[in-house]
Amino acid sequence: MKRFLALAVVASIGAAGPVVAGTFTDGNWSPSGCGVPPTPQNFDMSSRSAYKASEAPVTAFVADEQKYFQCMAEESHADMTIIKQTMDAKRTAITAQFDKIKADSHAAVEKFNGPAATGGQTAKTPAQAPAGSSTTH
Repeated sequence: MKRFLALAVVASIGAAGPVVAGTFTDGNWSPSGCGVPPTPQNFDMSSRSAYKASEAPVTAFVADEQKYFQCMAEESHADMTIIKQTMDAKRTAITAQFDKIKADSHAAVEKFNGPAATGGQTAKTPAQAPAGSSTTH
């Protein structure tokens, strides 16, 4: 059984602010800050008096379930926000690294080969070149 805590992702990138971290277990997400889900209650339909006696537990269950669901909704939204921020930060870092690789590749061609070596065109970086093709135009 694999277990993933969103908290570990947040801690690894040093995110600031309140941390809410539900858990993923076998592909299912569960909130970690909402307590135990309420136990379902049903009306006792065996008689009028049994039905009347079951109204209060069912009403309490409905209220508790609504509170639990609201907590789940808020926590899942917070977790999704943290995950999106983590992905956005990683995308920014990767883009910056690729931009540096591209600039360094162009600078290397100009520095070491001059414009004549590429026919006046700049070299494609390995990230841009199709698989199996050469890295120059």
